[in-house]
Amino acid sequence: MKHVEKAILQFLSEHGIWITPNNIAKNTGYGRSYVKQEYRDLLDDGYIESANQPGDPFYRITDAGREYLKTES
Repeated sequence: MKHVEKAILQFLSEHGIWITPNNIAKNTGYGRSYVKQEYRDLLDDGYIESANQPGDPFYRITDAGREYLKTES
């Protein structure tokens, strides 16, 4: 897993909230387009989930994402 993906999961795990990729980018220091690109991989792997709503989507970490972080510690 890429460092940016781990940073995204760690942020989501620590805050436990639904958040947009734009806000993740602001809080992790990675570029917005880079974060959005990595979200696709995290979604495909089942580590994050998306809220179905119009506009900029919100995401949060899943149990699988939390488990992954535990195994990497």
